[in-house]
Amino acid sequence: MKKVLETFKKNFSKPEGVYGAIAGKIMAWENKTINEWAIVHLNLKAGEHILEVGFGPGYSMEQLAFLEEGVFSADSDKKGTKK
Repeated sequence: MKKVLETFKKNFSKPEGVYGAIAGKIMAWENKTINEWAIVHLNLKAGEHILEVGFGPGYSMEQLAFLEEGVFSADSDKKGTKK
C-alpha cells in the first residue's frame, strides 16, 4: 500500500498513466475557482495571445481555448494545446 501511495504522490509533480490522470483531475478540481477567477480577470481582448508554460492538468487552457483563438501552451509531456 505504501508503494501505491508513493507512486500516486509522485504523480502530482509529473503526472503519468492512470495515477497521473487521477492526480490531474484532483488538481483541476482543487484549483477550479482560482483558475476561473484568473480567466475572468485576464480581460482578454480580440487579437491578444496567451502562452502558459507548465500548466498542470490544463483546465484553464481548455477554458481559454474554448473562449478565444490564439491560446498556446507547452509542457514537459509535449501534449500542448493550440487553438
